[in-house]
Amino acid sequence: MEYTNESRHTYWADQRRKNGREAPYKVTYWGLGNEIDGPWQLGHKNAVDYAKFALEAAKAMRLVDNSIQLVASGSSNFGADWIGWNRTVVTALRDQIDFISLHTYIGNPQNDVERFLGESQQNVDRYIETTAAAIRDAQAGQLKPRPIYIAYDEWNVWYRVHNEGHLEEIYNFEDALAMGMFFNSFFRHADVVRWPTWPRWST
Repeated sequence: MEYTNESRHTYWADQRRKNGREAPYKVTYWGLGNEIDGPWQLGHKNAVDYAKFALEAAKAMRLVDNSIQLVASGSSNFGADWIGWNRTVVTALRDQIDFISLHTYIGNPQNDVERFLGESQQNVDRYIETTAAAIRDAQAGQLKPRPIYIAYDEWNVWYRVHNEGHLEEIYNFEDALAMGMFFNSFFRHADVVRWPTWPRWST
């Protein structure tokens, strides 16, 4: 935070100056980890441990620059208790975060187009609406709750090619239709899905 955003002369801000950048970069959006609920991630934690860690990180970051926007790591492991994860995270971080992230990748390995398109709509709608409900529950009883939105910051079709193919998925028209279903879901829930270029709230 000091390296990128601090204008005063601190150790890290002066390191930025030594590296040739006088003015702060003023980075606005900061993620408090990525897919931390996933056992595939280095730094994987349970929801309670992640929330404690992220809360302290958020406080420290805001001491340097309170204008930043913080994105909590929402669940990406939908085979686990993703609802409990998101509820725990937004409840613990409700006074610090601006967004909670959601990630969804879909596939059509059975070549069933109707199921494929149906899942692309129904699952995304369900993930958004359930997470939005967790946000409302976390804010219940607060006189002036901090606005929290959903950052749907990873989503795509991904099932044919993995690391051995350098993640280079080859898309077809069915995939394009599925992504259109994602967009429709985002538009239907534009009151809560706002990342990063959609209208921001008034302050």
